[in-house]
Amino acid sequence: MITQLALDVLTQVHRAGPRSHLAQLLVCGAALTLLGALVSGRLTRSRAAAALGGIAGMALAVAVTLTLFRGGYAYWHLDGLRQCALTDPVLLSADGITNLLLFAPAAFLAVLAVGRPARIVLGAASISLLVEGVQAVSSMGVCDSSDALLNTIGAAAAAMAAVVVRVAFGRPGHSSVSGSDPCPRSF
Repeated sequence: MITQLALDVLTQVHRAGPRSHLAQLLVCGAALTLLGALVSGRLTRSRAAAALGGIAGMALAVAVTLTLFRGGYAYWHLDGLRQCALTDPVLLSADGITNLLLFAPAAFLAVLAVGRPARIVLGAASISLLVEGVQAVSSMGVCDSSDALLNTIGAAAAAMAAVVVRVAFGRPGHSSVSGSDPCPRSF
C-alpha cells in the first residue's frame, strides 16, 4: 500500500512530460534563488543564511513551477473564475500528500535561514493562495481550496521542524556578548 501511494505521489507531481516546464523552472528558479539569497543575507548578515535562503528560493520555484506550468503556458481569461472548487482535504491520497509536501522544503529551509517561522508560514500560505488564484483565472491547473489548506499545513509542519532543528543545534551567529552574563553568585 505504501509503495503504491508513493508511486501515486510521483505520478501526481509529474503529470506532464519531463521537459514541458524546464524553461519556466529555470527562469522562476533563477529569480527566486537570487531573491531568497538576497533577502536572507540582508536579514541575517550571514553567508550561510544567504545560501540557505537561495536554496529555499529554488525549492519554492520548483513548487510554483510544478503547480502552475505543468502543461506549459496558457492564456488568461476570467471565465475560469467559476472553476475554483471548495473541497474537503484528503490527507491519505497522492494529491493530499503531494500538496502537504509541496511548500515544506522551502518553508523548512527559510526558517533555518532566517528564523521567523510565523512569517514564513504566512508567506507560504499567501503564495499558495496566489497560486490557486492564478489557477482560478487561467487554464493552468484547477483552483482547489484543499490544495491551499494542505500547502499551508505542510509549510507549518516544516517550519516547526526547522524551529526544533534550530533549537537543537543552536542558532549560529547568536552568541552571548562578553560581559553580558549575569554576575556569578557568591557562596
